[in-house]
Amino acid sequence: MDLEVAPLEIKLNTNIPNQASISFTSSLLHHPSYTIPTNIEKYPYLISNAYFPEDALRNMDWEERISFFFNLNTMRNTMTNEMIGIKTEPEEKQLVENRNIFILIKALFPTKYFVHKNIHQTLEYVTGEQPERSFFFNPFSQQFSYSRLNNQVYTNIRVTWKNDLLNHPLYYDLVKNTYEFIIKQQKEDIRATEKYAKIMVKFNTLLREYVSRMLGIMQEYDENMPIDKDQNYHALLRVALVNSVYQWINYENTDETFVKIFIMNIKQYNNELKNKVDEKYLTPRDVDFVSKTLFDLIEQKDDYINAIKDPLMRKKAKLELVFNEDVEFLTTNRLLIKLENDKELKTYFNDYINYFTSKEDEMKAVYANLIDELKQAVDFQSYKRTPFLQISSQPDLLKNNATYRLYYVNNIEKLLDTTSNKVSVIPGNHKLYALLHSNNEEDVTYFFDFMEYVYEKYILYKSSSLPVKDDFIQNASELIYTGVDTLKDQKQVHFILDVIDGEVNDENKSTYYCPFMNHYMGFLLSDFTQPNTFVKWKAEPYNFIVSTSAIQDKITSTENKPVEEPVLVPTSDTLDDNWEKFKNLVNIASREKIVDSLLILKKQNPAIDETDEFAFVQTNNPSLFSAIKNISKHIKKRDLNTMGFRENLQTLKEFTNNYQSRFVYNKQLLDDLSTEQIDQYEKINKDKAENELYAIIANNAVQYFQQKGGRKTRKKVKFAKKNNIVFIE
Repeated sequence: MDLEVAPLEIKLNTNIPNQASISFTSSLLHHPSYTIPTNIEKYPYLISNAYFPEDALRNMDWEERISFFFNLNTMRNTMTNEMIGIKTEPEEKQLVENRNIFILIKALFPTKYFVHKNIHQTLEYVTGEQPERSFFFNPFSQQFSYSRLNNQVYTNIRVTWKNDLLNHPLYYDLVKNTYEFIIKQQKEDIRATEKYAKIMVKFNTLLREYVSRMLGIMQEYDENMPIDKDQNYHALLRVALVNSVYQWINYENTDETFVKIFIMNIKQYNNELKNKVDEKYLTPRDVDFVSKTLFDLIEQKDDYINAIKDPLMRKKAKLELVFNEDVEFLTTNRLLIKLENDKELKTYFNDYINYFTSKEDEMKAVYANLIDELKQAVDFQSYKRTPFLQISSQPDLLKNNATYRLYYVNNIEKLLDTTSNKVSVIPGNHKLYALLHSNNEEDVTYFFDFMEYVYEKYILYKSSSLPVKDDFIQNASELIYTGVDTLKDQKQVHFILDVIDGEVNDENKSTYYCPFMNHYMGFLLSDFTQPNTFVKWKAEPYNFIVSTSAIQDKITSTENKPVEEPVLVPTSDTLDDNWEKFKNLVNIASREKIVDSLLILKKQNPAIDETDEFAFVQTNNPSLFSAIKNISKHIKKRDLNTMGFRENLQTLKEFTNNYQSRFVYNKQLLDDLSTEQIDQYEKINKDKAENELYAIIANNAVQYFQQKGGRKTRKKVKFAKKNNIVFIE
């Protein structure tokens, strides 16, 4: 069996105070009921082209699983016995590595306490999708797992794999630095094209003067032409050609073909032809006229040039085609002969010669400067299309762009899989790898466009559209996923490991439940009492750690202390801290939905603070705000048996029903909206988001008080996972 197997370095961030990031090695293994095998190696091993045998692992005890992951020979022998199929394609190997990581997590870090199957991946926090949920069943979830660090035993309670572009430390820097580079480069692009733009204005002025003078000569000729004489088609087509070239070069509508522009000019300059389209003598292909060779050349290259996406490169291609030294675009000997041989035109011959020969030299001189500046501007912007591997082999390509050189060396170079790069981190996402190693200019452009999209959508919270690339990705998560990287001869992933300080087991676990939940609720509330620090996709260790020894010391010191029963005095007066406490508690379980609704409303009113729903309600719905403020007076259990409480609760129930009905009505309106009514979409969507927000907030207040009361009336506490937060419902 030809297995692709390598040591796996797991970089851990923990909630242990002042603990730097560490690598998970066999020295961190601990189990109070088992002996650590003596034949294990430093790192566990990961297979990239065959799935780990889940059934076999399920039947192993802890020591056997440790030997399987930490001993290469044991792993190879087991895989041979299981006869598992080999995968060969990059996308298949990526799926194998992804699933094998989860199998490894479940085997080495089972979490029995305080939340079963407390295994997460940050990709879900960013995208909201759950691509690996079916793999999360853990046969070892009824077991505790432990780690030993600095001779101290810790109980593992939560494991999170950082497998997205925003939480992974290396790729977050890539996204952030790429976006900052793009913004800086765009500013420098303006400076790089400024000189070219000025010369282009001068060149266009000369070209317009040239066309205007030709039209003047032709008009003068037409006015003096006998009635029975036809207009000289050589002069007509010549003027039409020159003006068409001017428009073709300067107008950026790539859907307009040069031939169509040319015919429209002919119709404009000849009154008899204004209402005639596609007549035979209007088709330049069938007419012998001055500069016919240039017309044919432009028509031949038109589709190719208009397909060039970069506007500067498209402009450069057009200019070089038309003003090439081999092409007679301005004064031509053939035109001079035609003018000289025409009796009616002969009187205008000297005027033509004297004006156009001088203009020709001037325009050629300006063009030489123009094309030189344009080439420099195009070269400066080449980062948008130059393959990264080409830069790796030709570093001189960066010599004129210091900004790009610094960005490339610090961010891209380290991700390239080349023989000369000894310290590269090879991306585990095969599609990201393909973009970085592609020789296709469009792939380079897509890389920059996608990084800009990720930063603006998830960090700046802008409305951004996923860049389009045919047959590449179906959704953003395919590129946001980071996978398992390769560093030198080993694999590497980043985890968050949350622990309890001390050994928790079945005998003592109940002792630590309440202390843990007190800390945990404080952790949840910190996102809402300090809303400016809340980021939906961000994964971090718990900001607390429960110490079993500290709890035991506290229990011992208070064992014999008498407990005084408090004397309760019924009151419905608002205490000073009631409102602040109520605000922090009432909307915890619906935080994500509330933020989403406020973000929708913020698109129309940027002043809205999506972290403060009560400020929005106070401004936009004073009646609902007053009802919620009034019922907060009854936050104390002793205040529930009052007439005021019952009246306030009934008011909120009516508000809930009212806004829920409006929300359903607006939702139906959106579903039934026709294309003719699309202009009403923004207003209806705003009303829908607003009524949903009011319904959620009012209902949360009602539900909060319906759960208060004695032991018989209080609802059972259950946990609901929302992204990286476990909410209590």
